[in-house]
Amino acid sequence: DVVFSSNSRQVTVDMLPDVPPVWADEIFLERILVNLLTNAEKYSPANLPVEIKVTQQNEIVGITVTDYGPGIPAEMQDIVFDRFQRLENGKLVNANGLGLGLYLAKMLTTAQNGLLTIESPVHSNPDTPGTSFNLILPVTEEVPEYA
Repeated sequence: DVVFSSNSRQVTVDMLPDVPPVWADEIFLERILVNLLTNAEKYSPANLPVEIKVTQQNEIVGITVTDYGPGIPAEMQDIVFDRFQRLENGKLVNANGLGLGLYLAKMLTTAQNGLLTIESPVHSNPDTPGTSFNLILPVTEEVPEYA
């Protein structure tokens, strides 16, 4: 496990020692992860961590970003990936930001033959039920060589 702080936010990383390469564009993958982490930081209380977990099962690698925010009600989970959607306390709001971060993360994931899913709640505390976004990408045997 790795623990570090960013903007006074603790981030924990639980990662396998030998994660195989995935079939993904590194710029797209970075944008997906930045969007998921930004979302987690935005909705989580400042004193609680954001957690990243990297796993492998057979021919897929999973990257899960988990927060301790207010959670996303089941009836709203389908629309959080739509353009211009913003939720606050489980309700649509007109808040800061464009509401494009999760939409872009989903589109970039799909373009790379990956899957982006949501799970909420993930914690038993009703005050901080949290949300997990699960990014699944295929493992590749081929590692491109750059000149």
